[in-house]
Amino acid sequence: MPKTYTTKIVGYEFSELLEEIQRDWYEKDRECLDYNAEECFIKPLIEGFHEELMDEYGATDIEVNYDLSYGQGDGCSFTAFFDVDTLLSNLDFWQDLTDDLNSGLLEIDDIRVVRCDYSNHYCHENTC
Repeated sequence: MPKTYTTKIVGYEFSELLEEIQRDWYEKDRECLDYNAEECFIKPLIEGFHEELMDEYGATDIEVNYDLSYGQGDGCSFTAFFDVDTLLSNLDFWQDLTDDLNSGLLEIDDIRVVRCDYSNHYCHENTC
């Protein structure tokens, strides 16, 4: 007959913990509250994002918006203008289009990112 094992998990109320353990948890919570996500994470991330958009895709007038409320809808969005030649030359999967542009078969004056229908994007109030 196979052996059976039982795992017993004991839970405690915070007030039942030793004072030393309670102080340790208070200290860990304080460290979390002192953490500045914007300075430690978001700002360097956005700066790197700006640099890559400018260098790789010829982006200008980049505006990044984000929400750090830690709720549904949190996230980041951006708007920008792109240099057509720089953008297309760095999109390898658009090589045929780039070849047509270079040969004069096509001409593009402007590139904009727009939403064209409610069925093709996640819709959430006040988001981009």
